[in-house]
Amino acid sequence: MTNKEKYKQAFGTLHASREIILEDNMKNRKYSIGKIAVACLCAALVLGGTVTAFAYGEEILSRVFGWSNNMEIVRQTDGNREVRVHTDDLTEPAQMEDGRLYFVVNGEHTDITDRIAGGKAYQYHYTDTEGNTHYWILGPVGDSVENYGYGEYIQDPNGEWIGGYSARVNIHPDGSTVEWLDNAKAELHCPW
Repeated sequence: MTNKEKYKQAFGTLHASREIILEDNMKNRKYSIGKIAVACLCAALVLGGTVTAFAYGEEILSRVFGWSNNMEIVRQTDGNREVRVHTDDLTEPAQMEDGRLYFVVNGEHTDITDRIAGGKAYQYHYTDTEGNTHYWILGPVGDSVENYGYGEYIQDPNGEWIGGYSARVNIHPDGSTVEWLDNAKAELHCPW
């Protein structure tokens, strides 16, 4: 459930009436909208303070962003890395135009329709301004090119794989994904 959906679910009743009745085992109590709004605001401030304190406690050494900020790789002082995929606002790496699929990452506008036909993968890479190399892999996940999956994987300037993610690749119970993605990652020597 997205944050927007959670908000609508949590606060939807506030817009429905002037009073909300909450039941407990002792008796029914009436709460005014004003009192509930103040309680929610206080809870939000407390939680916001907690999240902020946690963020400051992370001791972040560096951040690397994927294309269009779909992903963020955070490296911490303890050597751990965390990959954060921003699923609420993913930018698609390809677009359908007149029945054709066009790859659009990094300002490209490449027709890849025939390149992914028959279960093949389309691969693309570029180096960002910080020297990180971004590898893109796209391929079909159904009978139509409209149904495609993809992955973005990043190497730092020293050639170390630092993170990545994939979307809509139908991960199987054994951990494998679609064959074209597994084959492309093996060619790149990507460890995930």
